[in-house]
Amino acid sequence: MLVPLALAFGALVLTALLAERRHRLAAGAAVLLVPVALTYLDIALESLALPPYAGRGVLVTAASHAAASLPAVGPAVLAGVELVAYLLLVVGLVGRYPQRAEPA
Repeated sequence: MLVPLALAFGALVLTALLAERRHRLAAGAAVLLVPVALTYLDIALESLALPPYAGRGVLVTAASHAAASLPAVGPAVLAGVELVAYLLLVVGLVGRYPQRAEPA
């Protein structure tokens, strides 16, 4: 249960560090990783015995459990957001520096 919390905190720290160095695209990608980590924290909390008033989806996924008639697209959306965040993080860090021409 501590791993998703550490991921969320690490994503916040990474966002602050990247924004300070003016890597805006990479900082935006790190912001996308925060709700992904919080969703993983919510999944980890589902395995615990919680009080009855807490209900399903304690932190993030309560809205997705509210409409039972809709198909469950939560895991696919979560994986898509996580993939986009990682790709934007790489593009934001690597794409900032232009390639230098090799000497002839």
